[in-house]
Amino acid sequence: MSGVEVLVRQQDNEKVLLVYRLDGRAPTAQQCEDVGEDHGFYEPHAEAAHSFGAYAKAQLVREGFQGGLCDHAWKSWGHYGRNPFGQFSACSKCGVSAMTVHRKRSPQVSYLYDKWELREHVWRLWLQRGPVLGSLVELPHHQKGGAQ
Repeated sequence: MSGVEVLVRQQDNEKVLLVYRLDGRAPTAQQCEDVGEDHGFYEPHAEAAHSFGAYAKAQLVREGFQGGLCDHAWKSWGHYGRNPFGQFSACSKCGVSAMTVHRKRSPQVSYLYDKWELREHVWRLWLQRGPVLGSLVELPHHQKGGAQ
């Protein structure tokens, strides 16, 4: 992610990320969430990092996920539709659904896990081990036009 830097620290036996922007502005909530997911967090939460001098507008990102995780066992993948079209499946252990959505004449693919749209590499990781159905919390920046 351009313009965003990350320092990884251990604090009280937990991984904490210090996220800051090179241009001196505070990173957005979406940037903090993306960085957290890239570092293996399921539900990254950001808070202002008050005591870091040179990193005055930095954000501390911690794992906020408290729910259960499932080592998924996917039922066979099915295909659907004409426009959009894609694949879908459900975990036989926890019931969470996963699907891909392709639009006709568009190179873009959406990767859905439960009701969440994820970036492909995060989606692929969560297909192996991910949150159980309904255990993630919706944040304001998840809504279109939400806080950035």
